[in-house]
Parts: sequence; structure tokens; C-alpha cells
Amino acid sequence: MVIDIHGRGGWVARNAISALRRVYACESTALTRLLAEVVLRPPDLRHFDAGLATLATQPSGDGEFRRSLEQTFASRCPTCGRPVIVDEFIWDIGATAPARKIFRCSFCKEQAKSGEPRVAPVDDEDVARGAALEARPPAYGVLRARFPVLEGGAVLPDELLGLYTPRTLVALEALISRLEIGLRAAPVDAGLRLGLVHALLPLSRLNGYPGRVAALRIRHGHVQQPNSRSWRERNPWLAFEEGCRVVRDFITRLELGAGSFQPRPGEDIEALIDGAANVVLRTGSAATAGNEPRFSSRRPVLPGRLDPRSRVRLVLTQPPVRWSVENASFAYLATALVVGRQAASDLPLEWLFGPPPLNSALLAESNNQITGVLDFDIGTASDETDEHPELADLPHADPDQPFALADVERAVSALAVTVLQARGEPASAERLLGEVLIGLDRLGHLRRLVGTQTFTETEAATEIGTTESALVNPGTDTEPETDDEVGEEPGQVEFAPDRPPDWAVGAGSATDHVRLLMEIVLGELRRPDHPRLTEVDPGRWWLRSEADLASTRPPLSDRLEWAVYGLLSTSTAMEEATFFERVARMFHGHDTPDPELVRTILESYRDPAQLKVGLRPADQLTTRHVEHGELVGMLVEYGHRLGLRAHVSDKERRRAYLGGTVADLLTEEEQRAYLPLVAAGDVATLESLDCIWYLRGKATFLFEVEWTALLTEPLLRRGPRIPPADTVVRFLVVPSERVELIRFKVARSPLLRRALDEQNWHILKSEHLRRLMAREEAHLDQLGPMLGLDPEIEREAEQLALFG
Repeated sequence: MVIDIHGRGGWVARNAISALRRVYACESTALTRLLAEVVLRPPDLRHFDAGLATLATQPSGDGEFRRSLEQTFASRCPTCGRPVIVDEFIWDIGATAPARKIFRCSFCKEQAKSGEPRVAPVDDEDVARGAALEARPPAYGVLRARFPVLEGGAVLPDELLGLYTPRTLVALEALISRLEIGLRAAPVDAGLRLGLVHALLPLSRLNGYPGRVAALRIRHGHVQQPNSRSWRERNPWLAFEEGCRVVRDFITRLELGAGSFQPRPGEDIEALIDGAANVVLRTGSAATAGNEPRFSSRRPVLPGRLDPRSRVRLVLTQPPVRWSVENASFAYLATALVVGRQAASDLPLEWLFGPPPLNSALLAESNNQITGVLDFDIGTASDETDEHPELADLPHADPDQPFALADVERAVSALAVTVLQARGEPASAERLLGEVLIGLDRLGHLRRLVGTQTFTETEAATEIGTTESALVNPGTDTEPETDDEVGEEPGQVEFAPDRPPDWAVGAGSATDHVRLLMEIVLGELRRPDHPRLTEVDPGRWWLRSEADLASTRPPLSDRLEWAVYGLLSTSTAMEEATFFERVARMFHGHDTPDPELVRTILESYRDPAQLKVGLRPADQLTTRHVEHGELVGMLVEYGHRLGLRAHVSDKERRRAYLGGTVADLLTEEEQRAYLPLVAAGDVATLESLDCIWYLRGKATFLFEVEWTALLTEPLLRRGPRIPPADTVVRFLVVPSERVELIRFKVARSPLLRRALDEQNWHILKSEHLRRLMAREEAHLDQLGPMLGLDPEIEREAEQLALFG
């Protein structure tokens, strides 16, 4: 038996039944319950079509239901004057009436284009028909009553309904009423309701023109208004039909993969045990009364194997729904309108009516500006230090004791070290500050600092300190001119302390909590004798202690790059939004990357010929594997043409090259070369290098061939094992597609910049290596203009093109 306590549309239940298992599923929301009804029991397409047709032809007034909905969208063709039904009205933001209409006319002169939509200005009848309804028709109150609200959020339903025109609200209320009173099979009813769910946003002002439908976002109990200049007012019935077609296509795909899928719904877990059913569906949390998968009290509980609970061996469940502003906002709108007020009350309304508790704050650099990523958690904040191991050994603030500067400084150091170890690369103050603030808050130091009474006594002490300094050092700007002026404020001298408190870092910080906190944090980070942290670049820190460095993870930029490559190489073309969502799921918390880094990595690997996100064909693993062997073989050949000897690692010798292998290019003496006589350093590291040119006792050229921008291994790990020398020159051969990503990483990492400079590294693009090979003559002087991320040969080509 499979128990799914966080169902998301019946997929776990469907797979379990296909595997001949019984399943008890609690669908997370009322919307996923509708989806589960369709997924578990796909309606016959003929029944679904009949349900839609029956709804359209139901009596309504003097005609059919569909005709009554479309009556408010009736118009006339400006060409032939015959009546038409408008597909869309185009509104300008802030206008009181639509400006244009989109329609189809099959009767006018343009017979060849009768099926194509036409755009024309609205006429007086169109404006009058739209203005015939009052701003808040009776349907408005009916729909508003379907929205549950929290205290202080009464305006949110009004803002949501304000996204629709009065005639759209009337049509929505009519559709919802007909769906609720109809007698249909549960899967057909669920399919029709899902069709209406698909129509909600296209019917609103979020349907921009031109452009796509924007996402609904609710923050702090208010709707974020769309920023498009124009928007489309869709014909409600046409939008509903389009939503039903989406559902119909979905049902068709379900039927194609149905196989031996035969669900038998039941009411409780007893039916599953007895075999009368193989699936039980519940809506809402498993903690809700009546939803828990418990055994009936009527069933005797016997010890041993006869007790059904004794046969439970494993419970698997997917994680709960990860709420975001967008999906929580849309779930609130769709659930309230399509399912009802009670179902919408079970949603996490705290996301909508107020700011959720802050879980983490990460400030990041974007170009020369500071941006931020805030991670909120709607659950109750936990004070358990086990959830934050970096805080376990740090003292919490004692509410009965004064503010402790030493404890705060210790916490700042520990938190900064934790972040740097987790990221594996130097970080700026902006990156560290967010995590430090969250950690200080969890330890209680922020509350203790804010609760410290400073604005009365310390302000006086600061002023006294300033006055005393002026008296001791006459001639300053603050020097009193007369004795009378010195005694103008005797009250402060009477009851103020002699000096600011010990925790005040400077005069100004004694009266400004924010400034004090920033001075404490930055002062601790910049302490010259800090045993664990060092400022490797202005405003950028790294670890100093060898013990801390030993526990450091690989650099985040490298892990992110490899994860992006894995995502692109194992996925078909995807939307950009889907790509960034998947990356966000893989990297969060301390590992949250800067958006600019993610974007740079994506542009380095994506196929520019595709609109969607897909891997560049040249970056297929098999293609790069073949290219790697070709480049190593070219290095060996060109080294021989220069009159130098070459050494290739054992792994590279086996690579294919020109019908043979790279090893075929090496002489017997080169294959038996003793590397300690070639260059100083770790022998194993020298042997692992892709290629070495050497002239014993005179010059050594080391080559690392890379098709990624993962620079940590060659520059920071293997590089220091070979000491720099005047006779040793190092080259990094990379494809041109990786140049901008390397430039970005080097600009952000002082460690990489230092390694490139101290170890005498030079960048050689693989395309320039091919250019060298194509030349008839070989000379070391030809290599110089081709080195660097922006080699001289490329700049010369630009100048020739400019003045040619």
C-alpha cells in the first residue's frame, strides 16, 4: 500500500495503481484534487464533449446559455454591417472604454480571409453596450463572497475582481453557477472546472496586448498591478472553450498511456485492506480530521502479524507543495472562484495577507549594484539550534544581561566562516551580511541590541565626549567661543554618564543601532589579526586557517556550472523560467548563486540558435571528448615543429588522433622521459598534465586543455604543486565559447587572479591553436599575439575591418 500525504494531482496514485499497489492519497489543495479526478479516472472524450455541449445549449432567458454569455460581446462588422461576435476588446491602461476590437466575419467582401481575425476601432454601440452594466453588478457581490480573508485584508477580493470588467464578472458568475448546479460524472465535472481555471487569467487585465498573460502576484494583501500599456478583454465563452480544449488534449494523452490502469475508488483505508478498492482520495492535509490514514476502531487490533500495522515496512512521500508568490496567488484566485470559499480557506493565506517570516537574507552583486534574495518560511520559526549546526557552539544572548559585544563578534566570525566554507570561494561583504544578520537574529543578539536603551543616555555621553575633545584641542570646529556657551546645556552634564558604553564602537554608533551593527560586523571581518578570515580583496573575504580550508566545499561557481551542464545535457529544450526554477531548487540557502552568474553560465552553454534553452551542439560530451584528443595531438605536433620535445599524460596518449592515437606522435625517448629532470614539482602532477613542451635545462611549457570553465582544479589545486620559475610557462587551452564565463569568474575571484599572475598562466583559445597549426612556419613569436582572453590578433582584425 502506498500512502501519499502531499498529493499533487494523483500522479503518485496513478503510478501506484499501475504497479498493482493500493494507494491512499491526500491531495494538497482543492485544485490538485480536481486534477486527480481527471488523472485517476480520465473521462471518455465523448462524455466530456457532451458535457460541454450540454452546458452551452442549456436554456438561459430567451435562448441558449452560450448565446446569452456572448450577447454582451455582440457587434457589427464595419465592412458589411452584419452582426458578429467579438473575440477580444483591446483596452488602453486607464481608459474608460475599449479602443479596438478583434473579430471574424464570414459574410463580408473579404471572403478569402473570412476565418482570420480582423482588428477595427470600436463604434458607439460597442461602447454603449459595455457601459450598460453598472460598475459592480449583482454578480460582483456573489463572487466576492467566495473569497476568504484574514484580518486587515478586506480589500484584496475587491482588487482581484477589479482585474475583470463588469460583463466578464457577470459571465464568470453565470459559468460558476452552472458548473455547481449541473449533475455530471465527477471526472467530467472536474475537467470542465479545470477548463474554467485555465480561462481565469486570460480573461483578466493581466492578458497584456501585445504580449502574453502575466502572472498574478499578491503581496501584503494587495494585487501587483500589470505594467503593460494595453490589455485584452477576452470573450468569456471562447476563453472557457479554449481552456476545455487544453483539458481535452490532456485527457487524450492520458488515454494513450493508460495501459492496464483500472482504479477502484474507495471511502476509507478499510476498503483498501479488504481489496474492495485500490485508491482512496482525500482533499487537504493528512493532519486534517478525517483525512488521516487510520484503521477503524471497529477492526480488532491483535498482536503480531495479524495487526495490519505490523506489516508497514516503508513509507515514501513527496515533499509538500513549495509555495511561491505566483502559485499561492493563483491558487487563491482559482480555488475561491472555481471551488468555493471553504476550499480556499485551507490555503496558506499568510503568503497573501502578510509578509511571511524571514528565513534567510542573501545580498548579491549585480554589475555595480547591490541586489538581494530573501527566503521566507511560512512555518513557525524554530529555536532549535540543531537545525543550524553553525550556531550550536555559540552563546545565545542572555535577556537579563547587557549587550555582549564579544559574543556578537564571535558569532560574526563563526557565521562568516560557515558561509565561506559552504560556498567554497571568496565572498563579498554583501554576500556575508545577510547570513550574518539571520544568524545573529537566531541567537537573540539583534533583539538584545534593539532593546538596548541608547537614545537618551549615550547621545548625551557622545556630545560630552565631543565637547571635551574640543576643550582639550582648541581650534577645532566644535571649540566653544565663550565660557557661557560651555554651560548652555548643564542638564546633560548632570545626569549623563562619563563616557559612551563599552559596546559603542564609535561616537555615532552609540545612538544609531543600524550603524552600530554594521560597524561591529565589518570591524570584526576587517580585524587585521583575525585568525580565521582574511580580506583578499577590498570588500571580499576568504578563509585563513588551514583547518577551515580543509572543510571547504568545491567552489559554488564550479558546482553551479557543472549542474547547469548536466541539466542542459539531460533535458530537451525548456523555457527559461523552467530552467531558472530548476536551478533554484538545486542551489539555495548558503549556496544561493548570484543571478548574473547563473545567466553567464547559461549563455556560455546554451544553443543561440534556439529560442528555448538547449545545449549547444558543440558542447555535447562526445563532441568535446573527440575535440580534446585533437587539441592534444595538435599541441604535440606543433611542439615538434618548434624543435621541442613533448610529453603527454598516460590518459591523453590513448585518445584518437588522425586515424591513430596521440601516443603514435611521441618518440620512444619522449615516452620514457624522466619528468623530474624536465621541471621541478610534484611528479604525479607533472605526469597528469595534458601536454608538456620542454627543452631540458632551458624552457618548459605546461598545457592544460579544458572545455569547461572549471578553473579550480588546474589553477588552485594542481598549479601550486609545481613551483613557478623563470623557465616555466603555463597555458590554459579553452574554447572561445567559454571566454566570457572565464572572464566573469576571474573578475569575481581574487584567488584565480592571483594564481594566473603568480604561476605565469596564459589563455590560448582552441581556435587560435588551430590557426597556428594551419600556418606553414612554426615559431614561438607567433604564439604571443594569440594569448589572452582578448588576444592582440583579434584586436588587429577589428582594426583592419574598421579601416579597410
